[in-house]
Amino acid sequence: MKHADPVALRSASKMLIPVVALLAVAAIASNAPGGGLAGGALLSLSLILHMLIYGAEAAQRAAPAWLLRVCFVFGFIACAIGAASPDWRFAALITEVGVALICVSAIALILVALVWRAPALRDGEW
Repeated sequence: MKHADPVALRSASKMLIPVVALLAVAAIASNAPGGGLAGGALLSLSLILHMLIYGAEAAQRAAPAWLLRVCFVFGFIACAIGAASPDWRFAALITEVGVALICVSAIALILVALVWRAPALRDGEW
């Protein structure tokens, strides 16, 4: 069965995905408690929308698994630096950015494990 090309959905996503990413950056930079977690979840949402609309291969080109792993490590490093030095002026922001990196990379790596394995599954295995 051949699917139609969703032109309207692709056009709307070109405006929606950057707005969601900008909202995520605003949540991280707000310096409110939990802003890093909310910002990371919103950045993950933009990646999930990209994957659903443009396909798994396009999402894999946009965020390869090695880059997600590097972001995960840098997130832990940023959280450790922010937590170890609470006297710094930007310690809370560094911690929130670290939490956002951990959140977005963890959700995206779960997505990698679920979606990029899907072409290897056969209909009989479901």
